[in-house]
Amino acid sequence: FNLISQDNQARLDASRVIREQLSKIQGIEQITHNETRDSPTIRIQIDYEACAKQGVVPSHIGILLRSAYTGFDIPGVRIDDEEVDYLIRLQASFRRKWENAQSLQVQNKYGSLIPLSQLITYQKINSNPEIFHSKGERATSIQTDINTKKIKTNRAIKLLIERLEALKVQFPSVDYELEGAIKSDAESFAGLLKGFIISMICIYFILCLLFNSFIQPVLMMIVIPLLFIGVAGIRTLHMLPMSFSSIIGCLGAMGVVLNDSVVMTNALNKMLTKNQFSIKEFSKTTQTRFRPIVLTSLTTTITLFPVAYKLPGVVVSGYLVNMAFSLMWGIIVGTIVTLYVIP
Repeated sequence: FNLISQDNQARLDASRVIREQLSKIQGIEQITHNETRDSPTIRIQIDYEACAKQGVVPSHIGILLRSAYTGFDIPGVRIDDEEVDYLIRLQASFRRKWENAQSLQVQNKYGSLIPLSQLITYQKINSNPEIFHSKGERATSIQTDINTKKIKTNRAIKLLIERLEALKVQFPSVDYELEGAIKSDAESFAGLLKGFIISMICIYFILCLLFNSFIQPVLMMIVIPLLFIGVAGIRTLHMLPMSFSSIIGCLGAMGVVLNDSVVMTNALNKMLTKNQFSIKEFSKTTQTRFRPIVLTSLTTTITLFPVAYKLPGVVVSGYLVNMAFSLMWGIIVGTIVTLYVIP
């Protein structure tokens, strides 16, 4: 995340306060920022003559050092309920001492491994702080790592935002913006919300054309908010937070339940065109649709149950477990709503 302010002193004070607060949270580690003054820097000089003699491509030295210290990314690995970008690099204990880097070896064009100590010289100097801007104003960039073995990602993000909001009260001239995985998740949810609204509008007008009515589609779509409320309540009882994959599962259940609502409403409309309204006829028509709706929902629910509760022998990712859980309970809740609320 970035702390943004034209007031340099306030921004630096805010940076110090938030870093101290985050360092006390177990699971938030490797807190760094770009305002470090006189930080030690290693200036490397490649011996091109030695590289030519040893058959080493000079650019390979840079790739090796960058991979060892900065690391290289393995993007898009799905772990449980989230997409994780792995960073592969040397352990922190090894990286703290530059002398260890000279023991690294680079492969030459003959396949032999040549120690870096034979190919480079280095000099330790003190660097100036990096000047960073965001939205046209001076900013301090702060990076942290979340150790998911000690704290859940959602919990860490919640604690971070709470402290950033409190920081704005303490330093009114300092604003903040989220970056990295937090920003990408927020953009994903925003895109999902936009798509959901567009789909709801399209579904409404399609139902209007099918039933030649502006009121009946609204009655059929009442099941959608009730479905989301039901799934959120059940996940709360199971001590599971709502997540991106669980919302996707709810959207899948929404399609099944809307289909049930259309079937029920269509049957009731046919009954009203043939007969005058009576409780007996209304109840009879509802009963005729009861069995197909329940059987369709029941077979789907039974199929999803082993995945939703990850029964022994079921090997699936947490992402699919969350989706199946919300899809299963969404269908159950939606079916009950369809059978009792729609009539």
